[in-house]
Amino acid sequence: LAVAEDEPVDDEPDTEVRDAAAESVAAARAEEVEARLTLRTAEERARAIAGRAESLRRQAASERQARARAAAAREARERAPGSPGRSSRRGRARASGSPSPSPRPPPSATPPRPPVTPASAHSGRPVPPRAGCPR
Repeated sequence: LAVAEDEPVDDEPDTEVRDAAAESVAAARAEEVEARLTLRTAEERARAIAGRAESLRRQAASERQARARAAAAREARERAPGSPGRSSRRGRARASGSPSPSPRPPPSATPPRPPVTPASAHSGRPVPPRAGCPR
């Protein structure tokens, strides 16, 4: 007992060891948080890509169904009695004796619009500036 009392007791551990351990724990936690964020981001991207792929699949199926309906309607029109293959509105109008509608001029045949000019060009008076607008 006397020998134990004579030996110095190290009540507090070395602060450098404690500080190094605390820094190590903090770095490990930061790495863990970063890894979790990276994982969550990757999962969100994967879900978004899967959702987009499913949307594209549904859109493609819808387009296939629309094409099939259009093809069936076209075949039904071609098989209809009294229908000479492909018919147009003009062909039906002529067959019924009514005059054909007048064709529209192409868009390039319309006259160009005059350029827009400020009001001062029409009256010869200066136009006052708007409030809050720089001149």
